[in-house]
Amino acid sequence: MRRLVPISRGAFLSSIFFALYAFTVQRGIAWQDSGTLQLRAIHNDLLGSEGLALAHPLFVWLGHLFCLATEHVFGMEAPFALNLASAFWMALALGFVYRAALRLSGSRTAATLATIGLGLSHMAWWLSTVAEVYTLSLFFLAGEAFFVLDAMALGRTSRWAWAFFFAGLGASVHNLAFLSLPLLVSFLILSKPDVFLTCSCWFIGAFWLWCPFFENIDSGMPFLSALSDLLVGNYGAQAAGAKGVSARLTIANLGIAAFSLLSPVWVAALWHLVPHRPAAADAPAVSPTPPATSFPSPDAPAPAIQRRSRIYVLLLFAIHFLFFIHYRVADQALFLLPTLFCGALLASIPLARVRRPALLAALAAVAAIAVPLCVNGVLHQPPLRQRILSSRARLLPFRDEIRYWALPWKHNEQSAERFAVDAIARMDALGENCSLYADSTSAPPIMLRLEWRTCPWEFFTPWEDPSRFALKAASGEGAYAVSPVPGYCPREALSTGNVQGLFE
Repeated sequence: MRRLVPISRGAFLSSIFFALYAFTVQRGIAWQDSGTLQLRAIHNDLLGSEGLALAHPLFVWLGHLFCLATEHVFGMEAPFALNLASAFWMALALGFVYRAALRLSGSRTAATLATIGLGLSHMAWWLSTVAEVYTLSLFFLAGEAFFVLDAMALGRTSRWAWAFFFAGLGASVHNLAFLSLPLLVSFLILSKPDVFLTCSCWFIGAFWLWCPFFENIDSGMPFLSALSDLLVGNYGAQAAGAKGVSARLTIANLGIAAFSLLSPVWVAALWHLVPHRPAAADAPAVSPTPPATSFPSPDAPAPAIQRRSRIYVLLLFAIHFLFFIHYRVADQALFLLPTLFCGALLASIPLARVRRPALLAALAAVAAIAVPLCVNGVLHQPPLRQRILSSRARLLPFRDEIRYWALPWKHNEQSAERFAVDAIARMDALGENCSLYADSTSAPPIMLRLEWRTCPWEFFTPWEDPSRFALKAASGEGAYAVSPVPGYCPREALSTGNVQGLFE
C-alpha cells in the first residue's frame, strides 16, 4: 500500500492545481502567439507559416483533439478549450514534478512543497491560463527528468526508453527540448543500457518533426538549411546570444520573470541550504541506538545514486538557466518555466528540513495572490504607470498592459474579444473599398472572429505580401492600420502617408 502513496499524492496535487487553473483560465480568444495557436489548432494546421522551429506540430494536433472532445462533450468554444488545455498539461506536469522531487529528495513533504512552489509561481500560473506551448513542453520535460531519475535508481533500460520517448515528444512540441538532449545522451552512455533501442524511442517520439524535416529535404532544401530550420529557424542569432532586443525590453522581461521568485517556498529552500545547528540549551538529547524496528525510508535514494541524480538535475538547471538569460527576445520571460522546474527539483532537497510545511504551503498560497495584486497596484500608480506606458511604441485598444502581465489569472481578461468585435464593427461601418492591416499581436483575435463570415473590406496580416497593402494605401483608397507606426505596419504603406489609425 505504501507504494501507492506517491502516485495518489501526486494525482491529488495535479487535481487541485487543474481546478485552480481551470477556474482562472481565459474564457475566449487571445492576443499574439496564443491567438495564432488557437487559430492553427482549430484548423489542425500542423506546420504553420514560420518554419519548422515554430511549428509546434504535436501541440497543435493534441490541441485540435482536445477542442473536438470538449466541443462534443461540453459544447465548449474552441479558443476556450485551447486555453483549458494549457491548464490540463500543466496539471499533469506537476504530477511528474512531485514524483521527480520525491525521487530526488526522498521526502514526500519536500516533494509536495516543491510542487506547490512551482505550481503557484507567477509564470507557471500565467502560462496555464492561456493557449501556449510551454506547459505541454514542461509536461514532457518533467516526464523525461522523472524517468531519468527513476532509471538511475532502478537501473532498468525501460526507464531510459521512456525518458528518450518523452524527450522526443518534447521536441515535437518545442525546440527547447533539444537543449537537454546532449545531457540525456551523456548519462545514458554512463549507465550503459541498450543504447540503440533506447535512442530509437526518441525518434519515435519526434515523429511529428521528422516527417516534415525529411519532406523539406526531399523538396530540395539543403540538409544544413533544413537542420537549421528545425533547430532555431529565424532565431539562430538570438539563440546564440549574438542578437537581442533592447536593454529596456530585456529588463522588463527579467522583471516579469522575477515575480515567480517571490514565494516563501524559494526563500525557505535557500534558508535551509545551510543546516542551522540549534543552540546548546535547545539541542535535543542524542537518542541511543535506534530500535531494531527502524527501517530507512523506501523513498530515500542510495548515496551514490543520489549524488548522480543531483548532478543531473543541477546540470539540467544550468543549461536552461543560461539559455534563458542570454535568449533576449520580446517574450523572453515566457522561457523561464523550464528553469523554474529544475529549480523546484533542486529546492526539494533543502525543503526536506522544513519544520512547519503546512504553514509554508499556506504562506505560498497567500503570496501567489497577494504579490501580483500588490505589484499591479503599485505599477498602476500615476508616475510609474505613465512611465511604463510612455516607453511603449504603441498601445492596444482595451488592453491594460500592466494588468495583462502582472496578474496571472485570466478568467476576467476580455480585452482581445472586445478589441476584435470593435475593430470588425468599425471596418463594417466604413464599407467597401477599405482595407485593414493588423500586426502579429492584433491580427489573431480579428482572424478568429472573422471565421465563418464574409466582409466587404479587405484584411491584411504580416503573414502575406506587405506590398499589396502598400498598393492599397498608394491608390488613395481607405487604408487603415491597428497601429500605424513603424514595426507594426509596413514601411512601404506608411511612406505613402495615406494609412490612418483605425482607433484614432
